[in-house]
Amino acid sequence: MIDRGNPHLEAIKRDADRIGIAQLGFRLGGENPRHATDAAVLKDLVELRNALAHDDEGKLLALSRAGVRRTIGYAKAVQVVLGRHARALDRVVWDNLVGLFPTTDPWSP
Repeated sequence: MIDRGNPHLEAIKRDADRIGIAQLGFRLGGENPRHATDAAVLKDLVELRNALAHDDEGKLLALSRAGVRRTIGYAKAVQVVLGRHARALDRVVWDNLVGLFPTTDPWSP
C-alpha cells in the first residue's frame, strides 16, 4: 500500500499485516511511549509533502496555521520524531523476524 499511496500509518499497518506483522500500531506503542504524538506528526508530514507536491497553497496555509511549516527548521525539529518512529518500527519488525529466523539481535549490546 505504501508504494501505491502515501506513507500514512494506516498504509504501513496494512503492509505489515500483509507480511504477518499483526497489530502494528499497538506494537509500535509498546516500543515508543510517544507513539500517539509521533503518529500525528507523521500524518502532518505526509500532508505537508502532499501540499508541496501538488502546489496546494490553501493546504499549506492551513498546515502553517497548525504549526506545520515548510521550513528547514521545522524539518529538523521533527526529525527526532521520525527517528523514534523508525527505531520502533525496526524493533517490531525485528521481533517478528526473529521468531521466523532465529539469530543474534543486532540491537543488543
